[in-house]
Amino acid sequence: MQTPLAALPVHNWVRAELVAPPKSPAPPPSPPSPPPPATLVLSGELTDQGACLGVYSLVEVHGRSPVWRHTSRDRCIAHHENGTWLVQQAKNVGRNDNCHMRFSDPSVVFPHLSALPWEEFDSDAQSWVRAHVFQCVDDPSGEISALYLKREMQAERERQARERAQQLKPAGQNTKSFTQTKKKMCRDCLADPLRGGSRCFLCDPH
Repeated sequence: MQTPLAALPVHNWVRAELVAPPKSPAPPPSPPSPPPPATLVLSGELTDQGACLGVYSLVEVHGRSPVWRHTSRDRCIAHHENGTWLVQQAKNVGRNDNCHMRFSDPSVVFPHLSALPWEEFDSDAQSWVRAHVFQCVDDPSGEISALYLKREMQAERERQARERAQQLKPAGQNTKSFTQTKKKMCRDCLADPLRGGSRCFLCDPH
């Protein structure tokens, strides 16, 4: 009679379950961008692009690229796709980077939030020069805009009065051409948007 074989050991196999790695926490939502200001004011002293100074009103918004238009001239403040803020004619907005003034600061969403300097194009030198005495500010109260527009209206009335006086003079009478004295910018006034040298509303109300 044969001796029975000893029972062979049995291995208990355990099925390994795939465990998904822990999910990383979702990043906190970024704070919403502030709305663009309804009004911007460009003030200061410019060498060649004085027509860019004045009050600009918000006219349209394309995502994060708002456009402000000058209240009386063909000038717009717009953001170009290359990241530069421009002051340009309306026909160039969204089409090219042809402009009269420019500055670049990728850290801000609106131009008035930056402390970096602007540049203006000097048509005589055919080059870009830094606008040393210049600022772009918002005007939530409308006070700066009202004073600026009042000053522009007064300047326009004075110009029309000079033209009428010139037309009323007898023919052949020698007349002297009127040349407006260009006043220097007061740097102390620049810190306050309601003041500012040749654009100053308090030091130079007329």
